[in-house]
Amino acid sequence: MRRNELALLPKLPLLITESAEEFDALRDAFEREIKPQGIIEQMYVHDISAIVWEILRLRRCKAMIINAGFRNALEHLLMQLLTGPGQYEYQVQDEAKTLAHSWFTEQEAKKQVSEVLSRFDLDESASVRQARPAISARSRRRRHRSSRC
Repeated sequence: MRRNELALLPKLPLLITESAEEFDALRDAFEREIKPQGIIEQMYVHDISAIVWEILRLRRCKAMIINAGFRNALEHLLMQLLTGPGQYEYQVQDEAKTLAHSWFTEQEAKKQVSEVLSRFDLDESASVRQARPAISARSRRRRHRSSRC
């Protein structure tokens, strides 16, 4: 592309976590594939590149949002599950937070979470909505058993 044609194309606003070089590589790949003739086709290539870049960005954001929501839900679920008879949730909050955050990166944490969940007949695929009624019922039974002692 000629220098004066490049000036007509808007610079794509990138997030601070994104790479201008990666966007340029994507646009260059589209240019090699489409082989635009003239400024109008060049603008189309630029627009297509920007749209694809935004789709990739949104997919990354979606994954981060889901993971963050899952981490928070897992942390709250673990707080409820780890709280023993006579304990308060704040007493296990640090352990639950550490396990929930480590679950994404450490095999040992995944194993520990699986063990905790399995004690309540749950697994990682259990949603918080499905888990809450099971926790409430088990907590009531556990409290009832501990009050008989």
